[in-house]
Amino acid sequence: MRPHPGPRHARHDPTPCSARHPAPHRPGFHFEDLGVVVEVAPDGRRRPRCGECDRPVRKVKDRRLRRWRHLDIAGMKVYLEYAIRRVHCESCRGVKTEQMSWAEPSSNFTRSFE
Repeated sequence: MRPHPGPRHARHDPTPCSARHPAPHRPGFHFEDLGVVVEVAPDGRRRPRCGECDRPVRKVKDRRLRRWRHLDIAGMKVYLEYAIRRVHCESCRGVKTEQMSWAEPSSNFTRSFE
């Protein structure tokens, strides 16, 4: 007796399941030569705010990966890494970077570090 071939529409997909359905990115950390890089992500509950006028905005233009120097931990340099959103602010009439609670708009250092 031969084994049942299965449904006619079923085909073997050689692509690994993880490649077909990638897991959502979760913040974490990793080590580099320069120190520890902590990956930060928005919680998704609030809209981004304009970094200039502090008003909530609806339109996100794009994201740019950026790092901020933070306080050292156990003698290692620490950096926060985040894909900062560039937003279109109707009040300011232009594209601005979103407000970050841990840093000033044009600074590469966290408020704690400064």
